[in-house]
Amino acid sequence: MISPNSAQLSPSALAARDGGGLAYQAEVRPPRPVAGFNLSHRFAVLSLLVIAFVSLASSAVLSKFLAKTMLHRDAEVSMQFVQNFTQQQNAEGYFRHQSGRAASDRSIENYFAHISAMPDVLRAQVYDVTGAVLWSSNPASIDQTFASNPELDRALVGELAVEAAILESREYIKPEHVFSAVPEKQFVEYYLPVWDNTQTRVVGVVELYKSPDALFQAIRSGLQLIWLCSLCGAILMYVVLFWLVRRGQGIIRQQQLRIASSEGFAAVGEVAASVAHNIRNPLAAIRSSAELMAIGGQDRSGEFAHDIMAEVDRLESWIRNLLSYAHAGTREPGRISANDLLRGLIDGMRDDLARRGVTVALRLEPTVPPVVVDALMLDQIVRNLVANALDAMPAGGALTLSSSRAAAGGIQISVADTGVGIPAEQLKRAFLAPRTTKKHGLGIGLPLVGRTLERMGGGIHVRSTHGRGTSVAITLPFTIPGKQS
Repeated sequence: MISPNSAQLSPSALAARDGGGLAYQAEVRPPRPVAGFNLSHRFAVLSLLVIAFVSLASSAVLSKFLAKTMLHRDAEVSMQFVQNFTQQQNAEGYFRHQSGRAASDRSIENYFAHISAMPDVLRAQVYDVTGAVLWSSNPASIDQTFASNPELDRALVGELAVEAAILESREYIKPEHVFSAVPEKQFVEYYLPVWDNTQTRVVGVVELYKSPDALFQAIRSGLQLIWLCSLCGAILMYVVLFWLVRRGQGIIRQQQLRIASSEGFAAVGEVAASVAHNIRNPLAAIRSSAELMAIGGQDRSGEFAHDIMAEVDRLESWIRNLLSYAHAGTREPGRISANDLLRGLIDGMRDDLARRGVTVALRLEPTVPPVVVDALMLDQIVRNLVANALDAMPAGGALTLSSSRAAAGGIQISVADTGVGIPAEQLKRAFLAPRTTKKHGLGIGLPLVGRTLERMGGGIHVRSTHGRGTSVAITLPFTIPGKQS
């Protein structure tokens, strides 16, 4: 059944003038191709990518934060230790000596030597404010100045600087580094600023080159815990969300089936009500004619019999329309010439057209190619449109059938009459079944045409001027979507 949204008045439906009257329009456009959308599949892929990205990014940030925090905390403890010693030993003057060493300075150097001999310390150096080495566990470095040492430069302005292979220049720590084999040796360099007694000025820097195995093992354990928790959380989140989406999609599918079933029953009910209403009158006429024949109206028996046959023919026509409505789109399409179909239709109706006082004009474009459609349904569509045109011209008129190539591709078949036309309000509902403006109609003619053309990938456009006539144009692609010509 054609949905209400399929039949639309054009924007100029109530303002377009055609000669002396208002021209009203309605149409069913070819349906736009709808790309398939599998919610579960799309969600499975996109959610996996998003969750994986978020998990990796958060784990990398937390890993970086943990490693940096633990190393800086160890460096702060070392700096406080050195700072306390320099204050207790009043070692501020030691860092100011530019040449030579006082005897009292030997005890300070012995202290630094003890520091360099601690288990985790591999090397220790002491710098003055100019960056020159005052003392070093490597005697060859004493009195040397090393260029391009950004960590030392930062420490000389009062910033605690830490340099480690686990941090180096990367912005994050990769999981393969966390779970790979432990390197034989890992190192860290601490540049510890030494302040004067007033804590306002840096007087020197102590560099410690360490390999704190216990600290690195603790950091590594923490990093592994972060990545494992992140992985487990991501898997749990993905499974739960995917289950919810699958469950929701199943419920939506069930609701769609129920809605489709309800719409189908509603359509059946509408058609059944229309059939019951329209069959009752012909049956009453048949019964009346039979009763008149039974009570002895022999001189008029021929007239009564003609009435009975006419009513039976009307019933047969309605049933044929119902069957066409039920079987639309179930037959295999074949190649057919629209021009041959129109000629054959008019040739078979010439006597009826002459009796009705209707003149026919065929305007067939010779270059219109054949189309691949359901030939029986196309014939039924055109017959329906011609029947509607004849019903709109009870006193005779002009009927024009034409064929041409459609501007958007495919072909166009037009049926125009000079009948009574269709009022605007009725034209708005022309494609809603069952709707009829005729006393002896079932109300599924145009809805059937629109529904069938939608299945064929075509469309229909109705233009009517009340009191002046109606023009109906149908468009068809050369091949039904999904079928090969």
